[in-house]
Amino acid sequence: MKTKLLTVIFTILCIACSEKATQKTQFAGNEIPPLDKSLALKPPMGWNSWDCLGWDANEGEIRAAAEYMDKHLKHLGYEYIVIDMSKPGAQEYYNSVFELFADWGLDFVKADDMNDPDIIGMSRAMRRCGTPMGIT
Repeated sequence: MKTKLLTVIFTILCIACSEKATQKTQFAGNEIPPLDKSLALKPPMGWNSWDCLGWDANEGEIRAAAEYMDKHLKHLGYEYIVIDMSKPGAQEYYNSVFELFADWGLDFVKADDMNDPDIIGMSRAMRRCGTPMGIT
């Protein structure tokens, strides 16, 4: 009887210890910790000019889309206007574009297919306009 009781107690302790071992929260080496679920609770939501206008977006069309989004979609979490455009690469071009973006109050810029001169030009223009902006 004592042997059976000790076996049952030992089994319960082994199960309890093994469950506790799998619940460790320390991460060593190359283990990946769990995600911080308080960050990026939703994706950035907005309108992208490329989807309906391609390279041919002009200021009037973009303003109209922004006004529509503000009036009809903002309450759903939409907050970004993404403007895709062709880039000639000249510093003056980037300066004028980022001054316009700053005037519009933009705080997020999407950039595709960039090479080093483009990245440098955009960075200079962003610093020059004096308005902090994120870039992807």
